Amino acid sequence: MSRLFEYKKIDGGISITNYFGEDKHLVIPEEIDGNPVIEIDNYALIHKNIHSIDLGKVKYLGSFSLAYNYISKINLLNVMNMGVCVFDNNMLDLILLPDNLYSSNDIKDIFNITKKELDRRNNKYVKKYVCEKIEKYLK
Repeated sequence: MSRLFEYKKIDGGISITNYFGEDKHLVIPEEIDGNPVIEIDNYALIHKNIHSIDLGKVKYLGSFSLAYNYISKINLLNVMNMGVCVFDNNMLDLILLPDNLYSSNDIKDIFNITKKELDRRNNKYVKKYVCEKIEKYLK
């Protein structure tokens, strides 16, 4: 599995820096070389034709790390911090956010979601409680 990923050791574990596979339904390994995978680095999985992803125990998503894919649903319950435009140009319909998500960036910059788009999704796609979590950051 680790041969599909380019990675580097960081404090506390492994940061994925690139992916060489072609799987549209990607599962991030919990460990590589016995170390926990805790980060997807900036731009690491950009333009990889990913349709779904299981982030495993990843705690940090770098800026543009999952941009320009086809991800529609994402579980971020283990993620503690994110860069900007992580999901830029994806097809997000459902976002599960942890209550303790920390980011030095505004949540609307992370998801690249405007208030108008959020209202559309709130009515048609995204579960109301998810939108309420995002809306509190948009005010």
